[in-house]
Amino acid sequence: MGRKGRIIYLSFLVIFVYIGHPSSAYSWNHKNFYSEISSPLNDQRAKKTLVIGGAVTTVLVVFFKDTIINPLQEEVTEKNRLGQYDATIELMGRVVPNALYTVSMLGGAYFSKENKSTYLEAAEIMFKATAYSGLVTNILKYTIRQKRPYGDQRNSFPSGHTTTAFAFASVVAERHPWYYGVPAYLLASLVGFQRINANRHYLHDVIAGATIGTVFGIGLNSLLSSKKTKSNISVSLIPYSSGGKINLNYSF
Repeated sequence: MGRKGRIIYLSFLVIFVYIGHPSSAYSWNHKNFYSEISSPLNDQRAKKTLVIGGAVTTVLVVFFKDTIINPLQEEVTEKNRLGQYDATIELMGRVVPNALYTVSMLGGAYFSKENKSTYLEAAEIMFKATAYSGLVTNILKYTIRQKRPYGDQRNSFPSGHTTTAFAFASVVAERHPWYYGVPAYLLASLVGFQRINANRHYLHDVIAGATIGTVFGIGLNSLLSSKKTKSNISVSLIPYSSGGKINLNYSF
């Protein structure tokens, strides 16, 4: 995500979270921040995804840098399979799908009377998944300071474009039917491949970015979604005798 993209998307936060939220009593403070940024650690699916993605990234860097990462980088960049579509696909990692989704959900809230809160909730989750995953990615970029495949820039790990794309895909997959989620993940994967194809990132940069974006999409949807309900039904079967017969009394 470029600097202009981050500024524009932060503007959505001001407009939406503090003005457009359905509850006039809505507030956001440091407690919300802590619970939201730690949401991937508090959801079992997100936590498993984080562990698997982190393990794969670590194994690749430690054991397969010379046998998988570097050879793959050379082969993909040399063949340039995306050709004239490279720039278009790269644009999909610059918050474009995320912003379009957010705007469309806000539009749905504006025109809908019955499902206004559902649309606003989807917009909030998409925004926060993009913002939090982008924040974590940028902290890692300028802490680890891995050199990019080209030039002297030291902000390669993780891939910001891939993070943004997978944040979008994971939210879509969590909140909509599979026939929306699958294309969203395919688009995100294409963005990840583009980063290698354009010689902007290594394989482990892309995997790490995909992991971060995905776990925030899953974790924040689990934390903030009001549509998910848990079944707390309990059944009691109590045998008793009446009139020489054995009966069962059940209750929910």
